[in-house]
Amino acid sequence: MYDARRRIKTGTNGFGPLHVNWTDSLGYYPGDKALIQFARELMKTGGRKIENPAVAEKMSAWGLADSIGNISVPVVHYGSGDSIDALCCRISTALSDAVKSHCVPWAAAHGIESHDIAEVIFYHEVMWDLLDLCEKKGIVTMPDILLGKEVGKSHFGDITFIVVDSSGGE
Repeated sequence: MYDARRRIKTGTNGFGPLHVNWTDSLGYYPGDKALIQFARELMKTGGRKIENPAVAEKMSAWGLADSIGNISVPVVHYGSGDSIDALCCRISTALSDAVKSHCVPWAAAHGIESHDIAEVIFYHEVMWDLLDLCEKKGIVTMPDILLGKEVGKSHFGDITFIVVDSSGGE
């Protein structure tokens, strides 16, 4: 069932609304303390601006905001219904539907009785193949900073995004 990955290890970690893509080759990282300060600022303003001048200045060097606090990375307003939110919903719904439909026979073939557990395992197995396929077709490319290339710490913003819950829910 499990194939060892031939590619570099990748993932996404989050600090509240702040999400950072990573690889084992990532050479630039501002540190957890700085990212948590940034995330706290984002939570205070709903991802609109960084009000703490010291945090804004520090994050400007990392490509996350400018020196006066304007956000420099993508901000997704989840549940807002705007064009980005609608696109994300279409993509995630199509992916989810495909995983669910293919998961039923896969779970049976592997003796996994829990549908929920089977979906998690199945997706975790196929997501790497999906990423490889998207790269091969030129839909996405791996940013140089994730490949360990010397591009400078300001490119940390290339692998960072913010998700703000604008759905009005809890």
